[in-house]
Amino acid sequence: MKIVEHKEITIPEANEYYGRLAIMASYEDAVIQEYLSKFSKLPAEKARQLVESLVSKGVSTNTAISIANALPKSKDELLPFLAHEQSISPLEKLGELFSIVQTYITDEGKEKVDKKE
Repeated sequence: MKIVEHKEITIPEANEYYGRLAIMASYEDAVIQEYLSKFSKLPAEKARQLVESLVSKGVSTNTAISIANALPKSKDELLPFLAHEQSISPLEKLGELFSIVQTYITDEGKEKVDKKE
């Protein structure tokens, strides 16, 4: 196998790509697929949108990906992700950034309810 491109992606995106590419040929493939499915908190497209929204507000791509993977449910949970950001003042932007994350948390909650009905 040859590495063609190196790109940071979220867990949901990895789940989407792996699901399309992988043939469950081994135990390791099954474990990887289970992990990705279990820890995907958003659909891949929504995770991409969240990362893009955060990056447009000055958050680094790696931090935005970490936030999309963890999907913090409070400002207190979000703050540690922003602690090392050089380009923004985390305390000044915390409310604004959390409101962005919160829209995705709310959307995900609605989708889970819709799936159950």
